[in-house]
Amino acid sequence: MQGHPPAISEFSQQALLFLSFTEIRSNLGHMSDIEQEAPDPRFASFVYFQAQNGGLFLGRIPHPATGETSVNLRAARSVLDSLEMLSDKSKGNLNKAEEKLLAYALENLRKLFDEVEADHDDSNDA
Repeated sequence: MQGHPPAISEFSQQALLFLSFTEIRSNLGHMSDIEQEAPDPRFASFVYFQAQNGGLFLGRIPHPATGETSVNLRAARSVLDSLEMLSDKSKGNLNKAEEKLLAYALENLRKLFDEVEADHDDSNDA
């Protein structure tokens, strides 16, 4: 299925796996009740928005207006760099849930970026 954009049903599954706040919250279960703070909604929305943009630029989320997918590695790298900068600059200023949310978004975007970049390089070599 490489080289083909994901179907909408596949997208729904990928989106749930891509950034699932429920999964992040469940991973916080080992922490005490005092440590379990919800992320600031503004922060969570910002991280989700950036992660969605990353997915859009990596061709994993269809463009909302056209339904088409395309890859823009430069734009995706910019999103990833911005989230990495946010992570570096906010160290010590986030609660545990916010740290996990940002770390999870970065982990998933890095993996996805590496996969798409490798596929893109392979297709250019052919």
